[in-house]
Amino acid sequence: MAKEAASNTLSHADTDALKIRAAQVTILYKQAATASFTSIVVACLLAVMQWHVIAQDTIIIWLALMFVATSVRFISFALFFKVKPDVYKIHVWEKAQFFITVLAGSAWGSAGVLMFPQASFEYQAGTLVVLTGMAAGAVTTLSALRKPVATFLLLVLVPMTANFFLTGSDTAFLIGILLLMYITFLMISANQSYSINLENISMRIRSDASKQKLRISEQFSKETNAILEMMAKGEGARRIYDAITSLYESRHGGIRCSLLELRGNQLLHGSAPSMPEQYCKDLNGLIIGPDVGSCGTAVFTGKMVLVEDVATDPKWATVKDVVLGYGIRSAWSKPVLDSSGKVLGSFCMYGEAPGLPNEEQLADMESAAHLASIVLEREQRDVSLRKFSRAIEQAGEAILITDVRGMIEYINPAFTKLSGYTEEDLLGKTPRELKSGFQSEAYYQELWGTITSGKVWTGSIIDRRKDGSSYPAMMSIAPILNDQGEITNFVSIQQDMTEHQALENQFRQAQKMEALGTLVGGIAHDFNNILAGMTGNLYLAKKNTEDRPDVQRKLSNVEDLSFRAADLIQQLLTFALRDMVTMKPLPLATFIKEPLKLMRTTIPENIKLRRDVCTDSLLINGDATQLQQALINLVNNARDALEGIDNPTITVRLNTVEVDSKFLENHPYFLKGVYAHLQVQDNGCGIPSEHLDHLFEPFFTTKEQGKGTGLGLAMVFGAIKTHQGYIEVESKEGEGSAFHLYIPLLDQAFQPAASKAEMPIVNGNGEVVLLVDDEAHIRATGKEVLESLGYEVLLAKDGQEAVDIYSKSFKRIKVVVMDVVMPKLGGVEAAHQIMALNPNVKVIFASGYDIEEALPENVLSSEVPVLAKPYDVKLLSKEIASAISAAEKEVVTNWSI
Repeated sequence: MAKEAASNTLSHADTDALKIRAAQVTILYKQAATASFTSIVVACLLAVMQWHVIAQDTIIIWLALMFVATSVRFISFALFFKVKPDVYKIHVWEKAQFFITVLAGSAWGSAGVLMFPQASFEYQAGTLVVLTGMAAGAVTTLSALRKPVATFLLLVLVPMTANFFLTGSDTAFLIGILLLMYITFLMISANQSYSINLENISMRIRSDASKQKLRISEQFSKETNAILEMMAKGEGARRIYDAITSLYESRHGGIRCSLLELRGNQLLHGSAPSMPEQYCKDLNGLIIGPDVGSCGTAVFTGKMVLVEDVATDPKWATVKDVVLGYGIRSAWSKPVLDSSGKVLGSFCMYGEAPGLPNEEQLADMESAAHLASIVLEREQRDVSLRKFSRAIEQAGEAILITDVRGMIEYINPAFTKLSGYTEEDLLGKTPRELKSGFQSEAYYQELWGTITSGKVWTGSIIDRRKDGSSYPAMMSIAPILNDQGEITNFVSIQQDMTEHQALENQFRQAQKMEALGTLVGGIAHDFNNILAGMTGNLYLAKKNTEDRPDVQRKLSNVEDLSFRAADLIQQLLTFALRDMVTMKPLPLATFIKEPLKLMRTTIPENIKLRRDVCTDSLLINGDATQLQQALINLVNNARDALEGIDNPTITVRLNTVEVDSKFLENHPYFLKGVYAHLQVQDNGCGIPSEHLDHLFEPFFTTKEQGKGTGLGLAMVFGAIKTHQGYIEVESKEGEGSAFHLYIPLLDQAFQPAASKAEMPIVNGNGEVVLLVDDEAHIRATGKEVLESLGYEVLLAKDGQEAVDIYSKSFKRIKVVVMDVVMPKLGGVEAAHQIMALNPNVKVIFASGYDIEEALPENVLSSEVPVLAKPYDVKLLSKEIASAISAAEKEVVTNWSI
C-alpha cells in the first residue's frame, strides 16, 4: 500500500517522468548483456595483440579486472529482468547501473595506461583503435542517460589522451589533440542520441498511455453501458449497486468502495463487495449527523467529505474503532443526489493508508455518485409506484381511469367486484357502458364540463352492473395533469353506497319504531285508563246484578273483551319496544299463540296459516320481544315467498326434539340436550342453492329494491344465537322453504299462575285507602269499587295533593294506591316524599303505560306491588289486603325509590 499511497501524492506529470526514467534505465540494462560479451571479446583480442609487447603479468591483471567488471555487469542484467522493478524503485537500479558503468569505464580506462606500450607507436595505435571503438560503441549502448555515457567516455579516453600528451613527441601531441576533439564529438553525439532516445521513449510512453487510456475508457464505457442496460431491464437494485462499486474498485488498485441508501435519518447497506460482512452489519442503520464518519456527515451536509486519516479526524471519533479494525485509514464520501438535489445516499472510497484522492479518483467519485443516483432515484420511484399500484389494486373503493377522451384504460379489482365488469369487458370503451338511466343527460353534461375544466367532480350516482341490476355509489372524478398542466387522464373513485342506504333505511325504520313506541305508549296509557274505568264499572254492574245470571254472563263477556283489549295493547307495546332484551323463563307454547293471532291480520286471506303446537308448555329462557319479532320476520318472509303460488300455505309447528348421539351425526355442531323445535314452512318459490350460504348475512336480500332491507333473517339469526339456540334452513327452488329454530329447554317445570276466575275477592274492614290518579273517572270508579270492598277511600288527583293528604291523615291511611305518571308531581316522587313521613307506608303502584318503561329499575326490583291498568278487582283486593296485613304485623319492606 506504500506504492498506492505514493501514487495518490503524485501528479500525472510526476508519474510520466518516473515511467520515462524507468524506460531509460531499462534500455541500459537491456544493452548490458551484449556490451558485456563484446567487452570480454575485445579485451581478449587486445591482450593477444599486446602479449609480446607488454609484461604478461600486467596483461593478466588487466584481464582479471575486465572479467570482474564484465561479470558484475552481466549479473546486474540478469537480476534486473528477474526482479522487474516498478517505477517507484527504479532509482535504486539507476544508481546500481551508474556504479557498474563507472566500474566498466575504469577497467577500459586502465587499458589506456596498462596496455599502452611506451616504445612501440604501432602497438599504441592498436590500443588507441580499441579504446576509441569501445567509446564509440558506448554512445549507442549508454546514451539512454547522459550521466552514464558521459562518465564512461571520460573514464575510457581521458587516461589514454593524457598518455599521448605525456609521450612528448609531436605526433603523440597531435594525436592527443585529435582525441580531445574526438571526445568532444562523442559527447555531442551521445547527447543527440540521448535526446533522440528521450523523445522516442516519451512518444512511446505517451502512445502507450493513450492506448491504455483508450482501453480503460472503452472498458469503462462498456461496463458503464452494461450497468445502464441493467437499469433499463429493471434488474434488482442490489445487483446494480454491486456492479457500480466493483467497476470503480477495478479502476483503482487498493481502493474499496461502498454504496449506502438513506432511509429517513438512517444509512442502510447497499453494496460493499470488498468490505467484510461484519463491517457492513456494524454500520447498517447508522444515524446521520454532522460528525458521523465520512458517509454520515456527507449525507447530513449534502457535501463531499474527504477524510485523510480516520484515526485522527474528529468526524470518525465515535466509530473509528470499528473501521480501524478492518484496515481502513482514509475515507472519501460523495453524497448521492437526485435530479432535484435531494440526498438519496452516499458513495464512498476507502484506502488502507492515510491520503487524499487524486484527480482521477475525484472524477470517478462524481461519476459513481451520478450512476448511483439514477439507480437510487429509480428504486425510490419504483417503490412508490409499487406502493401506489398495490394501494389502487387493493383499495376497497372502485377505481376507473380513462384517457382524455374518456376511453377506459384501467379498472381495479374492487371495480370488478362492484360492477361485475372485467377489464376485457371495458378496456377501450367509455363509462357509458355503466349508464343505468337514473341520471339525465344534463347530469352527465354538467359532470363532463366540470372535469374537462380541470376541476374535481363529486356526487352520487346510480350505475348499472353487468347483470343488469343497479347500485348506488358516491363518485369522485378528478383530472390527471402532466408537468405542463395539461389533462392526460381522468380517475374515478366509486364508493358502494348499498350498505349505507340499507343503514339509512334501518335508521329510518328505527326512528319509525321509536315514534311508534311513543305513539303506542301514549295510546296505551289513555286506552288502559279507559279500560280501567270500564272494568271497574263492569265489576260494580256485576255486583249489582248477581240475581240476574243472563246479565252476569253478558257483563263477564264484556269484561273478558276488555282484558283482551288490554293484552292487545301490551303486545303492541312489546313490539314497539323490541330493542329491550329481557331474558326470563317463558312458556314458548303458550307465548306463541298470541303472536300468531296478531299476525293472522297481516297475512292475505288467500293464504292458509296452519298451527301445530304441542300441548306441553316448553319452558325456555327467552326474551318475548326478540322471539315475537323472529316469528314475525319468518312468517312475513314466507308470505312474500307465496306471491303468485296456487294454494299458498304457511305452517307453524312447535314440538320438542332430543339431541342425542344419533341426532349429532347429522348435526355435529349441536350440544346434547332437549330443545324446543319451532318450524316455519311454506310452499312458495323456494331459495336458489347459491343463496343459501348468504341468507343470514346482513343486507343480503333477493327481494326487489324497496321490498326488503336484508336485515330480517340476520335479526332472526342474532335472536336465536342470543337464546343459545340454532337455526337451519331447508329449501328447494320451486317447492318451498322450511326454517327450523332450536332453543334449549329449561330443566324446571312451568308453574302457571292461578287464573283470575279462581282468585277470591278479599274484602276490607273499614281501613282507609288513599287512591291517587289524575283521571277523574278512574278516581270515581275506583272509589266506588274500593268502598264496595269495605274500605274507606280518600282521593287525590296528583302526587302533590296525595302528599298533602297523607301528611294530614298518615295515622289513618293504611295503603296508598298510586298512579305513576301524573301532572305536578309523579307517583314515584310522591311516594318518596310520603316515605319520608312514614318509612313503613304501604304503596301499590298502578300505570296505564308499559310498566318497565314507566318505573325506575330500583322500583321494579323492589317488593313494591305494581299493577297494570286495567287492573282486575280480584287482584287489586288481594294486593291491598296483603299490604294491610303486612302493615299490621309491622313488617318493614326494604325498598328504595
